[in-house]
Amino acid sequence: MLKTHLQYHHKMNQLYNAWIIQTMDLDGALVEIKDFIIQNLLPGEVPLSIHPDFKIIEKPKIGVGSKAITIEQIRGLQEFLNKTSGVSDNKVAIIYQADLMNLNAANGCLKILEDTSKNAYIFLLTSNSSGLIPTIKSRCMKFEYVNENQVVTDDIYKKNISLLASDNIDSRLSLLKELSDKNREIWSNFSQSCLSLLSKIIKKTAMIETELTSDETKVLNQFKIKTVPHLIKKFESLNKLVNNTINYDLDLRVSSVMIINLFES
Repeated sequence: MLKTHLQYHHKMNQLYNAWIIQTMDLDGALVEIKDFIIQNLLPGEVPLSIHPDFKIIEKPKIGVGSKAITIEQIRGLQEFLNKTSGVSDNKVAIIYQADLMNLNAANGCLKILEDTSKNAYIFLLTSNSSGLIPTIKSRCMKFEYVNENQVVTDDIYKKNISLLASDNIDSRLSLLKELSDKNREIWSNFSQSCLSLLSKIIKKTAMIETELTSDETKVLNQFKIKTVPHLIKKFESLNKLVNNTINYDLDLRVSSVMIINLFES
C-alpha cells in the first residue's frame, strides 16, 4: 500500500518532499520505497546501489563506533543534496531508523527539511516516530506502513473485519470493553487490520488483482463513494488517526470508535 500511496501523490503532482514512514516492518517498507523511487523518481538503467542521485543514511555498522546516526552523516547528506543531479531530475535520500539520529544529527536534519529544494525527496523510515523531535515531525507527511501479510494472524484479522462488516452492537461493545484497560495490543491488531483491509479495498477498486472475502466486500459496499481518490483519502484519514493515537497517547476506545465511523460513510 505504501508504494501505491506514493504513486498516487506523484501522479497528482502532490508528492511531499519529506515523509516519515512509521512501521514495525522496516525492511518491508524499505523495499516498497525503493521500488517507488526506481519507477518514479529515478527511472533508468542505473541501480540504486550506485546511483549518483540516491543516498541512504543509517547508523554505523557494529564495531565501527557510534550506535547512532551522527551529525557527520547528516552533513554528508546536506552536501549530497546541494550537488547538482547527476543523471536524473531528482535527488532522493532515505534515513533508515531515523529515530536513531542523535540530537546534533536531528537538528542538522531539521535544517535540511527547512530548506529542501523542489526536486529533493527525503524518506525518514522509523519504528519509533516518538523518538523524532517534534519540529522534524511537523515538517513531514506521515504514513503508517502496515505489511498486510504479516501484521496480525488470520483469525484476528477475520474477527476484526467481521466486526466492521456487521452492525452488531454487542461485538463492538465487547471491543470497547477489552480496551477499557488500555490494552494496546488489541487496539494495534484492530487498527492494523483496518489499514490492511482498506489497502485491499483500494487495490480492488483500482482493478489491481485482489480478491475480497464476503465480509471484506460487505465493508466495501458500506462506502457511499467507491472511487479510488475517495478511498485513498479515507486511508490517509485512517493513517493520520492511527499515527495521532500512537504519538499523542490518545484514548484507545475513542480512537476505535472513530476508526469504525470511517468505514460507515
